[in-house]
Amino acid sequence: EIKKSLLVAVQQRGRLPKHADESFWADKEIVLAAVKGSSRGQPFEWALDSLKEDKDFVMAVVKEKPEALKYAAKAGLSQDPDCLRDAGIWTPNGERLSRERPEKGIFSVKYSLAENCTDYATQVLMGAKAHVRLGKFDIYWPSAFCKESCDPHFTDLSWPCRGTAATCKIADPAVRTGRPTGDSCWRYSFRFHQQLCKDTAGFMVQVEECVYDQGDTLIRGWELGNGQQIETELAEEVRLKVFRMRQGTVHYNGRVLPRPFDSLDADRVADAIDRWYESRSDLTLEMVELQQKVDMSEMPQRRAAH
Repeated sequence: EIKKSLLVAVQQRGRLPKHADESFWADKEIVLAAVKGSSRGQPFEWALDSLKEDKDFVMAVVKEKPEALKYAAKAGLSQDPDCLRDAGIWTPNGERLSRERPEKGIFSVKYSLAENCTDYATQVLMGAKAHVRLGKFDIYWPSAFCKESCDPHFTDLSWPCRGTAATCKIADPAVRTGRPTGDSCWRYSFRFHQQLCKDTAGFMVQVEECVYDQGDTLIRGWELGNGQQIETELAEEVRLKVFRMRQGTVHYNGRVLPRPFDSLDADRVADAIDRWYESRSDLTLEMVELQQKVDMSEMPQRRAAH
């Protein structure tokens, strides 16, 4: 009877209290209802590990909220092909639909499939897939599967590898020539896909996320990860057009907070790409500033005119 009442409340309110009894966080029906009612699957974070280790249940969760996939990282499911497919993050080659636009794109993002990462990059991916114009492009997502690195520190800016057979330090020449595999260096794989974009007159969309403290208050602006800085250098060598998109913010209750990616943000990215395709002459890096919004609920109410 208690479960039935709680389930009704979750379905009506769209959330389950974080400090609810542990037994409820082990209940698939209740947790899935809470995930469905959330904006990005946040309740799955507090589900018991037994649910995060249940592949079938994870697949059901990410079908509803793809961003929740990162909470299954400890169980090794955040890069499981079936979970990635059901989340809509990755599509097997045999199931891919042909895109209307022949030009290819590639994302340069911070990793978003681990529990301690933000899910903003995943939001951008799903928003682009659903967008009426961006969805016409085949834009490669580099974070779907783990890759190797010839760099012992993975993203050392001073490491000489530039993603070519000549500069990569992996001993086996078979994984630094031809199409990359899971054993290839990530730099080699990324540059390979950048070259595919270049060969089709494509582009790179780089996502620059907000840097904020533990209280989620924006304090230091925007920042690229080390891997993204390397990807920018590779794009320059390949001579690939780069659109650097800065995460939008919202002014709320005296604070400046990072905000989710939305359809208007996707419009701005698509507009920048469309403008470039009108000329295709400029290969310089282009900034795409997303809107800095104000939460209108916090604005003082004006008196009605008499």
